[in-house]
Amino acid sequence: MLIQDIKLIKIFDSVGHETIEATVFSDQKVYRASAAGGTSVSKFAQGAVSPDAAIKNFSGIKNEFLGDFTQASLDEILNKHM
Repeated sequence: MLIQDIKLIKIFDSVGHETIEATVFSDQKVYRASAAGGTSVSKFAQGAVSPDAAIKNFSGIKNEFLGDFTQASLDEILNKHM
């Protein structure tokens, strides 16, 4: 899939917590998804980041996520930044 652009915006979930919605523009379709903004208590959970900080952080690495990807190559990029 050729990812042409990714836009992140801050939204509010069903209980009013801030979270992020991502829109991915590919050569085939436009995809949109959001993540719950709740707090996890798992020992494996990643620490919470505010939506504003996450959007700012993503802007610095966004270009790495643009282009032609396989699942394996996308997983490599994700693991690099986790």
